[in-house]
Parts: sequence; structure tokens; C-alpha cells
Amino acid sequence: MQSALPAVMPFFVIEEDELRCPELDKYRQHLEARKTAQSEAGKRTQAILADKKQKNKRSPKRSARSAQSEAAKLTGNQPTEMSASVQLLNTTQPNTTQPKAVVEEKEEASIARVALREVGESARAYSAATRGD
Repeated sequence: MQSALPAVMPFFVIEEDELRCPELDKYRQHLEARKTAQSEAGKRTQAILADKKQKNKRSPKRSARSAQSEAAKLTGNQPTEMSASVQLLNTTQPNTTQPKAVVEEKEEASIARVALREVGESARAYSAATRGD
């Protein structure tokens, strides 16, 4: 080991009774600078995204009636009835607690009932027409 020490000494310096490698010290500084730069860039990006999110925050939705009332105030007209375009057409919501397969089965059963009803009506009409009723 003593014989190998002089061969590697050009790569090291002795500081305060320690062997130090200047090349490794530079590399450590480079990594620390890179880590600091990435951290600062991340903080700037986070601030930009937070600002955009705050700007894009939407106000709460207004109901159709309040929108109509506001429009009436602006135009001076009194609202009479809600038009068909702003009326609530369907209040039934799918049951999200049931598995999708159960919901689809119920829909298929409903479609089948309607089809059977139509077939039955057609059969009665055909029967009436052939009997001469």
C-alpha cells in the first residue's frame, strides 16, 4: 500500500491532516449548486401555478331563475315564466351506489318491457283488424 501511495498522490492534497480530492470537492459543489437551482426553479413554478389557479377560480354557478331575474333587471322586463330552454328537464340522477352492471340490467329490462308492450299493442291491433272489429 505504501508503494501505491506516491502513484495516486497527484490526485489528492493534504489539508489539515486529511487527504482531499479537489476533483471530488468540485463535483460536490456542482451537485449542491444544481440541487439549489432546481429547488428555486420549483418554488418559482409553484408560485406561478398557484397564481394561475387563483385567477382561473370560477365563481359559484347561478340558478336559472336568478339569471332570469338579473336579465329582467337589466332589460326592465318582469319575468313571467321560465322558458323551455332554461327549465330543468330531468331531475333523476343515476344511483352511483349500484354497480354499473346492475344499472345496465335495469335499463335493458325497461327497454324490454317497452318493446313487449308495443308488440302486445301491435298484436291486439292485428287481431282486431283480422276479425273485423
